[in-house]
Amino acid sequence: MNIVRKDLDLNNAIVTLSIEKADYTEKVDKKLRETRKKANIPGFRPGMVPAGLIKKMYGKQMVAEEINKMVSDQLYNYIRENNVNLLGEPLPNVTEQKVIDFDTQEDFEFVFDLGIAPEFEVELTKKDKVKFYTITVSDEMIENQVKSYTGRYGKYIQEEVVEEKDMLKGELLEMADGKVNESGIKVQDATLTAAYMKDDAQKALFVGAKKGDIITFNPTKAFESEAEVSSMLKISKDAAKDVVADFQLKIESITRYHESAIDQELFDKVYGDGVVKTEEEFRAKIKENIQET
Repeated sequence: MNIVRKDLDLNNAIVTLSIEKADYTEKVDKKLRETRKKANIPGFRPGMVPAGLIKKMYGKQMVAEEINKMVSDQLYNYIRENNVNLLGEPLPNVTEQKVIDFDTQEDFEFVFDLGIAPEFEVELTKKDKVKFYTITVSDEMIENQVKSYTGRYGKYIQEEVVEEKDMLKGELLEMADGKVNESGIKVQDATLTAAYMKDDAQKALFVGAKKGDIITFNPTKAFESEAEVSSMLKISKDAAKDVVADFQLKIESITRYHESAIDQELFDKVYGDGVVKTEEEFRAKIKENIQET
Protein backbone atom coordinates (compact mmCIF):
# COMPACT_ATOMS: atom_id res chain seq x y z
CA MET A 1 0.00 0.00 0.00
CA ASN A 2 1.19 3.50 -0.83
CA ILE A 3 -0.06 6.75 0.71
CA VAL A 4 0.58 10.11 -0.96
CA ARG A 5 -0.38 13.47 0.51
CA LYS A 6 -0.86 16.56 -1.63
CA ASP A 7 -1.17 19.88 0.21
CA LEU A 8 -3.56 22.24 -1.55
CA ASP A 9 -2.96 25.10 0.88
CA LEU A 10 -2.22 25.55 4.57
CA ASN A 11 -5.59 24.14 5.62
CA ASN A 12 -6.51 21.61 2.94
CA ALA A 13 -4.86 18.45 1.68
CA ILE A 14 -5.70 15.40 -0.42
CA VAL A 15 -4.53 11.94 0.60
CA THR A 16 -4.47 9.14 -1.98
CA LEU A 17 -4.24 5.52 -0.83
CA SER A 18 -3.11 3.08 -3.52
CA ILE A 19 -3.75 -0.62 -2.93
CA GLU A 20 -2.28 -3.35 -5.13
CA LYS A 21 -3.38 -6.96 -5.40
CA ALA A 22 -0.35 -8.13 -3.42
CA ASP A 23 -1.44 -6.00 -0.45
CA TYR A 24 -4.61 -7.99 0.22
CA THR A 25 -4.26 -11.36 -1.54
CA GLU A 26 -2.73 -13.25 1.41
CA LYS A 27 -5.41 -12.12 3.87
CA VAL A 28 -8.24 -12.82 1.42
CA ASP A 29 -6.85 -16.29 0.66
CA LYS A 30 -6.69 -17.01 4.39
CA LYS A 31 -10.35 -16.00 4.81
CA LEU A 32 -11.33 -18.17 1.86
CA ARG A 33 -9.57 -21.17 3.40
CA GLU A 34 -11.33 -20.56 6.71
CA THR A 35 -14.67 -20.23 4.92
CA ARG A 36 -14.07 -23.47 3.02
CA LYS A 37 -13.57 -25.34 6.30
CA LYS A 38 -16.92 -24.11 7.64
CA ALA A 39 -18.98 -23.99 4.42
CA ASN A 40 -22.13 -26.08 4.38
CA ILE A 41 -23.22 -26.32 0.74
CA PRO A 42 -25.67 -28.94 -0.55
CA GLY A 43 -23.90 -31.68 -2.52
CA PHE A 44 -20.60 -31.38 -0.67
CA ARG A 45 -19.36 -32.72 2.62
CA PRO A 46 -18.32 -30.11 5.21
CA GLY A 47 -14.82 -28.89 4.46
CA MET A 48 -14.79 -30.54 1.01
CA VAL A 49 -16.31 -27.76 -1.08
CA PRO A 50 -13.96 -27.03 -4.03
CA ALA A 51 -11.77 -24.01 -3.37
CA GLY A 52 -12.70 -22.57 -6.78
CA LEU A 53 -16.40 -22.63 -5.91
CA ILE A 54 -15.78 -20.90 -2.57
CA LYS A 55 -13.75 -18.23 -4.34
CA LYS A 56 -16.47 -17.72 -6.94
CA MET A 57 -19.17 -17.41 -4.26
CA TYR A 58 -17.33 -15.29 -1.69
CA GLY A 59 -14.12 -13.98 -3.28
CA LYS A 60 -15.27 -10.54 -4.42
CA GLN A 61 -17.11 -9.88 -1.18
CA MET A 62 -14.03 -10.77 0.86
CA VAL A 63 -11.82 -8.59 -1.33
CA ALA A 64 -14.18 -5.64 -0.77
CA GLU A 65 -14.29 -6.23 2.98
CA GLU A 66 -10.52 -6.54 3.31
CA ILE A 67 -9.83 -3.46 1.21
CA ASN A 68 -12.32 -1.38 3.18
CA LYS A 69 -10.63 -2.47 6.40
CA MET A 70 -7.20 -1.65 5.00
CA VAL A 71 -8.28 1.80 3.82
CA SER A 72 -9.82 2.68 7.17
CA ASP A 73 -6.90 1.35 9.23
CA GLN A 74 -4.14 2.82 7.09
CA LEU A 75 -5.76 6.24 6.72
CA TYR A 76 -6.08 6.73 10.46
CA ASN A 77 -2.66 5.20 11.13
CA TYR A 78 -1.22 7.76 8.73
CA ILE A 79 -3.03 10.58 10.51
CA ARG A 80 -1.80 9.41 13.94
CA GLU A 81 1.78 8.65 12.89
CA ASN A 82 2.18 11.98 11.09
CA ASN A 83 0.46 14.00 13.83
CA VAL A 84 -2.01 15.51 11.38
CA ASN A 85 -4.13 17.99 13.35
CA LEU A 86 -7.46 17.47 11.61
CA LEU A 87 -10.44 19.75 11.38
CA GLY A 88 -13.42 17.39 11.37
CA GLU A 89 -13.17 13.98 9.70
CA PRO A 90 -11.57 12.82 6.43
CA LEU A 91 -14.10 12.96 3.61
CA PRO A 92 -14.16 11.05 0.29
CA ASN A 93 -13.00 13.32 -2.51
CA VAL A 94 -15.78 13.89 -5.07
CA THR A 95 -13.66 15.16 -7.98
CA GLU A 96 -10.57 12.91 -8.13
CA GLN A 97 -12.04 9.66 -6.78
CA LYS A 98 -12.40 7.13 -9.58
CA VAL A 99 -15.24 4.62 -9.73
CA ILE A 100 -14.42 1.50 -7.71
CA ASP A 101 -15.40 -1.83 -9.26
CA PHE A 102 -14.52 -4.85 -7.15
CA ASP A 103 -15.61 -7.22 -9.92
CA THR A 104 -13.08 -6.06 -12.50
CA GLN A 105 -10.30 -4.23 -10.65
CA GLU A 106 -7.31 -5.70 -8.84
CA ASP A 107 -5.61 -2.41 -7.96
CA PHE A 108 -7.48 0.46 -6.30
CA GLU A 109 -7.11 4.12 -5.41
CA PHE A 110 -9.04 5.90 -2.67
CA VAL A 111 -8.90 9.69 -2.38
CA PHE A 112 -9.79 11.65 0.75
CA ASP A 113 -10.00 15.34 1.60
CA LEU A 114 -8.35 16.44 4.84
CA GLY A 115 -9.05 19.69 6.66
CA ILE A 116 -5.90 20.81 8.53
CA ALA A 117 -6.14 22.93 11.66
CA PRO A 118 -4.09 26.14 11.34
CA GLU A 119 -0.96 26.51 13.46
CA PHE A 120 -0.70 29.47 15.81
CA GLU A 121 1.19 30.48 18.91
CA VAL A 122 -0.14 32.08 22.06
CA GLU A 123 2.33 33.81 24.33
CA LEU A 124 1.29 33.86 27.97
CA THR A 125 2.96 35.28 31.06
CA LYS A 126 2.44 34.57 34.74
CA LYS A 127 0.22 37.62 34.90
CA ASP A 128 -2.24 36.25 32.34
CA LYS A 129 -5.29 34.45 33.62
CA VAL A 130 -7.33 31.98 31.60
CA LYS A 131 -10.70 30.64 32.62
CA PHE A 132 -10.96 26.87 32.81
CA TYR A 133 -14.28 25.50 31.62
CA THR A 134 -15.59 22.06 32.40
CA ILE A 135 -17.58 20.81 29.42
CA THR A 136 -20.92 19.23 30.20
CA VAL A 137 -21.11 16.21 27.93
CA SER A 138 -24.65 15.19 27.02
CA ASP A 139 -25.81 11.71 26.04
CA GLU A 140 -26.58 13.12 22.60
CA MET A 141 -22.97 14.27 22.13
CA ILE A 142 -21.69 10.81 23.07
CA GLU A 143 -24.20 9.09 20.78
CA ASN A 144 -23.24 11.35 17.87
CA GLN A 145 -19.58 10.43 18.33
CA VAL A 146 -20.44 6.73 18.53
CA LYS A 147 -22.32 7.06 15.22
CA SER A 148 -19.34 8.87 13.73
CA TYR A 149 -17.05 5.96 14.64
CA THR A 150 -19.46 3.21 13.50
CA GLY A 151 -19.89 5.03 10.19
CA ARG A 152 -16.17 5.62 9.71
CA TYR A 153 -15.18 2.01 10.35
CA GLY A 154 -17.98 0.31 8.40
CA LYS A 155 -17.58 -1.87 5.33
CA TYR A 156 -19.17 -2.66 1.96
CA ILE A 157 -21.07 -5.94 1.66
CA GLN A 158 -22.72 -7.60 -1.33
CA GLU A 159 -26.51 -7.95 -0.94
CA GLU A 160 -29.38 -9.72 -2.70
CA VAL A 161 -32.22 -7.17 -2.40
CA VAL A 162 -31.94 -3.47 -3.26
CA GLU A 163 -32.31 -0.70 -0.72
CA GLU A 164 -32.39 2.97 -1.66
CA LYS A 165 -28.74 3.81 -0.88
CA ASP A 166 -27.22 0.68 -2.45
CA MET A 167 -24.83 0.94 -5.38
CA LEU A 168 -26.06 -1.18 -8.29
CA LYS A 169 -23.95 -2.46 -11.13
CA GLY A 170 -24.92 -4.14 -14.36
CA GLU A 171 -25.28 -3.91 -18.13
CA LEU A 172 -27.25 -0.87 -19.28
CA LEU A 173 -29.02 -1.09 -22.66
CA GLU A 174 -31.01 1.51 -24.60
CA MET A 175 -34.58 0.48 -25.51
CA ALA A 176 -36.78 1.19 -28.54
CA ASP A 177 -40.41 0.12 -28.93
CA GLY A 178 -40.17 -2.06 -25.83
CA LYS A 179 -37.12 -3.97 -27.06
CA VAL A 180 -33.37 -3.60 -26.79
CA ASN A 181 -32.10 -1.21 -29.46
CA GLU A 182 -29.22 -3.16 -30.98
CA SER A 183 -27.68 0.01 -32.39
CA GLY A 184 -28.35 2.06 -29.28
CA ILE A 185 -26.24 2.94 -26.25
CA LYS A 186 -24.72 0.00 -24.36
CA VAL A 187 -22.79 0.37 -21.12
CA GLN A 188 -21.00 -2.56 -19.54
CA ASP A 189 -20.54 -2.37 -15.75
CA ALA A 190 -22.77 0.68 -15.41
CA THR A 191 -23.34 1.91 -11.85
CA LEU A 192 -26.21 3.82 -10.27
CA THR A 193 -27.79 4.52 -6.89
CA ALA A 194 -31.53 4.96 -6.51
CA ALA A 195 -31.08 7.47 -3.70
CA TYR A 196 -29.73 10.01 -6.19
CA MET A 197 -32.85 9.85 -8.36
CA LYS A 198 -35.16 12.88 -8.15
CA ASP A 199 -38.26 11.05 -9.40
CA ASP A 200 -39.94 8.84 -6.78
CA ALA A 201 -41.64 6.67 -9.40
CA GLN A 202 -38.31 5.86 -11.07
CA LYS A 203 -36.68 5.26 -7.70
CA ALA A 204 -39.46 2.84 -6.71
CA LEU A 205 -38.61 0.64 -9.71
CA PHE A 206 -35.31 -0.29 -8.07
CA VAL A 207 -36.04 -0.40 -4.35
CA GLY A 208 -36.95 -3.98 -3.45
CA ALA A 209 -35.57 -5.43 -6.69
CA LYS A 210 -33.29 -8.46 -6.51
CA LYS A 211 -29.96 -9.41 -7.95
CA GLY A 212 -30.56 -10.70 -11.47
CA ASP A 213 -33.71 -8.61 -12.03
CA ILE A 214 -34.03 -6.52 -15.19
CA ILE A 215 -35.35 -3.00 -14.54
CA THR A 216 -36.62 -0.71 -17.29
CA PHE A 217 -36.43 2.99 -16.42
CA ASN A 218 -35.94 6.42 -17.96
CA PRO A 219 -32.63 8.16 -17.07
CA THR A 220 -33.88 11.61 -18.07
CA LYS A 221 -36.84 11.33 -15.72
CA ALA A 222 -34.76 9.73 -12.98
CA PHE A 223 -31.92 12.24 -12.70
CA GLU A 224 -31.80 15.99 -12.31
CA SER A 225 -29.09 16.96 -14.78
CA GLU A 226 -27.43 16.05 -18.05
CA ALA A 227 -24.19 15.64 -16.08
CA GLU A 228 -25.62 12.71 -14.12
CA VAL A 229 -27.06 11.12 -17.25
CA SER A 230 -23.83 11.58 -19.23
CA SER A 231 -21.77 10.09 -16.40
CA MET A 232 -23.97 7.00 -16.12
CA LEU A 233 -24.26 6.43 -19.87
CA LYS A 234 -20.61 7.39 -20.52
CA ILE A 235 -21.53 9.95 -23.16
CA SER A 236 -20.96 13.70 -23.48
CA LYS A 237 -23.21 16.23 -21.76
CA ASP A 238 -24.36 17.48 -25.17
CA ALA A 239 -25.34 13.96 -26.20
CA ALA A 240 -27.13 13.46 -22.88
CA LYS A 241 -29.45 16.37 -23.71
CA ASP A 242 -30.91 14.31 -26.55
CA VAL A 243 -31.52 11.14 -24.51
CA VAL A 244 -35.25 10.43 -24.21
CA ALA A 245 -35.38 6.63 -24.50
CA ASP A 246 -35.94 4.12 -21.74
CA PHE A 247 -33.06 1.88 -20.67
CA GLN A 248 -32.94 -1.49 -19.03
CA LEU A 249 -30.47 -2.50 -16.34
CA LYS A 250 -29.80 -6.10 -15.41
CA ILE A 251 -28.73 -5.96 -11.78
CA GLU A 252 -25.48 -7.91 -11.52
CA SER A 253 -24.38 -6.74 -8.09
CA ILE A 254 -25.81 -4.86 -5.11
CA THR A 255 -23.28 -3.20 -2.82
CA ARG A 256 -24.30 -1.75 0.53
CA TYR A 257 -22.30 0.11 3.16
CA HIS A 258 -22.79 -1.30 6.65
CA GLU A 259 -21.82 0.66 9.71
CA SER A 260 -19.49 -1.10 12.13
CA ALA A 261 -20.90 -3.04 15.04
CA ILE A 262 -20.12 -1.66 18.50
CA ASP A 263 -17.71 -4.43 19.42
CA GLN A 264 -14.10 -5.17 20.33
CA GLU A 265 -12.93 -4.73 16.75
CA LEU A 266 -14.28 -1.16 16.74
CA PHE A 267 -12.83 -0.39 20.18
CA ASP A 268 -9.38 -1.52 19.02
CA LYS A 269 -9.54 0.51 15.81
CA VAL A 270 -10.47 3.70 17.65
CA TYR A 271 -8.30 3.49 20.76
CA GLY A 272 -5.77 0.73 20.11
CA ASP A 273 -5.67 -2.96 21.03
CA GLY A 274 -7.15 -3.72 24.44
CA VAL A 275 -7.43 -0.12 25.67
CA VAL A 276 -11.23 -0.38 25.79
CA LYS A 277 -13.00 -3.70 26.38
CA THR A 278 -16.70 -2.92 26.84
CA GLU A 279 -19.27 -0.57 25.35
CA GLU A 280 -19.54 1.15 28.73
CA GLU A 281 -15.79 1.83 28.72
CA PHE A 282 -16.03 2.94 25.09
CA ARG A 283 -18.66 5.56 25.86
CA ALA A 284 -16.77 6.67 28.98
CA LYS A 285 -13.63 7.15 26.87
CA ILE A 286 -15.57 9.19 24.32
CA LYS A 287 -16.93 11.39 27.12
CA GLU A 288 -13.43 11.88 28.48
CA ASN A 289 -12.11 12.87 25.04
CA ILE A 290 -14.91 15.39 24.48
CA GLN A 291 -14.22 16.99 27.86
CA GLU A 292 -10.55 17.30 26.96
CA THR A 293 -11.21 18.89 23.59
